[in-house]
Amino acid sequence: MKKTKLFLTASLAAMALGLVACGPSSSSVDTGTSTEPTPSTTETTVAKYRVSFVNTEMPDVEVEEGDYLERPADPIKEGHRFIDWYLDAAFNNKAVFPIKVTKNLTIYAKFMSYREDFLAARAKTVDGSYQYTDSLNVTTTLASALSGPSAKRTGEVQASNIGEIQSLEHYKSSGALLFDGEQYLVGRPDSHQDIRLNEDGKLTKFETVPEEKVVGSTFAKAIFEYTDEDILSVDKVGSAYRLTSKANASSIIATTLSFLDSPLVQSLIEQMPSNEASYLMEVTYNGEYLASYHYSFSVEVASVAKLDFDYRLNFTGYEDTTIVAPSFPNLDLDPAAMEATLADVTADYQAYENTSSTKDKANLALTMETETAKYVTKGTYGMKRTIQDNKVYFNNHIKVDSDLKELYPEIEDYEVNRANLLSGDVYSCVNKLFNDEFNPSTGRGRYDEYLFRIDESFFAPESFEAIERTPADKEWNYLLSDEGAKAVLEFINQSVFLQEESNEIQVLGDFVRTSLDLETKTLLAKETAGLFEYTFKLVGKMETKLSGSRAETVNLDLELTYTELQSEVYEIPETTDDIALD
Repeated sequence: MKKTKLFLTASLAAMALGLVACGPSSSSVDTGTSTEPTPSTTETTVAKYRVSFVNTEMPDVEVEEGDYLERPADPIKEGHRFIDWYLDAAFNNKAVFPIKVTKNLTIYAKFMSYREDFLAARAKTVDGSYQYTDSLNVTTTLASALSGPSAKRTGEVQASNIGEIQSLEHYKSSGALLFDGEQYLVGRPDSHQDIRLNEDGKLTKFETVPEEKVVGSTFAKAIFEYTDEDILSVDKVGSAYRLTSKANASSIIATTLSFLDSPLVQSLIEQMPSNEASYLMEVTYNGEYLASYHYSFSVEVASVAKLDFDYRLNFTGYEDTTIVAPSFPNLDLDPAAMEATLADVTADYQAYENTSSTKDKANLALTMETETAKYVTKGTYGMKRTIQDNKVYFNNHIKVDSDLKELYPEIEDYEVNRANLLSGDVYSCVNKLFNDEFNPSTGRGRYDEYLFRIDESFFAPESFEAIERTPADKEWNYLLSDEGAKAVLEFINQSVFLQEESNEIQVLGDFVRTSLDLETKTLLAKETAGLFEYTFKLVGKMETKLSGSRAETVNLDLELTYTELQSEVYEIPETTDDIALD
């Protein structure tokens, strides 16, 4: 049918309503709310129809019959985001442009307040399956303008409504304010696993917690944790939408910073003003879903230090996906697999103990830090043993230097040899400048014979959460359970001499067995030429009583290395004069 071009006034053209003349189109939908045309005629007697734009201030326009209505420019409404054009007042039927006009037509502009729009997009995003990447960057500047400790972290997160695994979070961290290494969080319907690797890729934590975990970054609480009532307002700033919540800025910042384990950060939290602090929370949209989130703030305390915190999250997908659990080569996780590996360890342990002559050394480095003090204990140990007539004879050289003498005045740093004679009598010899002093001792059984060699009964499945094997390098990385960690701490308390002839004062104090909160609890074993080196590492928090005081939380850093050396003949002394002093 022959058509004529629609003539628009200059004022209507400036409104960019997108009306075009006749011509072929991909859409020829005959839509509208009015069934009765109101034709008007021109010199060529072509019918015209009225197009109305509801919920906007845009004026009606007339369109010649058969012409096409192109998509109008998005209208603006203060405090609201334009969603789309619809063909019905209930916003069920979206308008698909261009529209062929054959009758009077009404199209409806749908708006949502910024707050309602955010809540709807958030619900649609986090209630379904989604994937995102995120990044964290924390820097500190000291008063001297020098760079202080920092933290960097990148992450990849998946959440799915299908499959056995409901979520998988993978983070890589570095910097003094975070642990160096990787973390995996694997979520299932009734539990989640926390798996951590250090910067060398060694397993440092494997824990299964029998409860669900909130999936989503702890730094994006406005998306994953806050209720609708917690979100007070949403305002458009540029292309982003800025959020405010019920929590004041200072409390939000303090909660965020508590994630970073650093004395500097803790001092910032304690000194931060309780009323207001500057921070930013912003989101952007991708259609009906959230597209990104940005959270940042700066904290400066009395010109002593400044901390800049920047966190960014970007959604990369919203589809259902089957999540595959991470796999780790040479890793024993279940008790049956660990029991088989531990049986080999016990056999090696027993074989070495049955060797007629052995020589060993050990090094202990222990730091305990309270709110007010720091105590360091260092010990070096040399051990010789020989077996004769099914009896173990030993000569142990012990050197201890401990700051705990500040709490216990009777403790002195000391160096001593402890040995038994052929008769079986045990003597301690304190090295003096001009004369060696020998004192008889009742002995301490196994803790004398194998001074820093933990009992083989320790190597049982209940002492471990996982075992990582690297046979090619002849290394075994044992991840201790809480029970295993307690056994190591008790072994240290029983084995470290803080007084000659006595162990009345325990180097770790009277620690509370149920208070352990250790981020590292490992045993690394290395084999060289058939001999082993064992390194215990415990780092974290615990409660203990020192010097009769009430139990208090201490930061613990303990490393004990025990090394098997080449066997050598050990001559059993007959008298104290025959005891070889190292």
